[in-house]
Amino acid sequence: MNIIKDRAIRNLYPTVVTINGESEALDQNGSIVVIDADKVSVEFSKLQAEHIIHTDIQKLEAQETPRRLAESVLSDDGKAWLTANREKIVIERAKL
Repeated sequence: MNIIKDRAIRNLYPTVVTINGESEALDQNGSIVVIDADKVSVEFSKLQAEHIIHTDIQKLEAQETPRRLAESVLSDDGKAWLTANREKIVIERAKL
């Protein structure tokens, strides 16, 4: 099972302790928890979009290497680049 789908099921059904395959979920007593596939699909899409945004933020933050930070202190172009990159990060975080 996809880890994001697993998380979607657990977000929607907090009593679930075990997930077997794509459609069987069990609570702590081993009883079957009925899963609404449409709700899981919506939650999955939301979590997948959040994952992509987090990945984009990490990529932008990784661009701020020590060299880039030094350039931002020493040159106007470096300052402009750092400001623009930080603005991109703010935009991505606002999507969450």
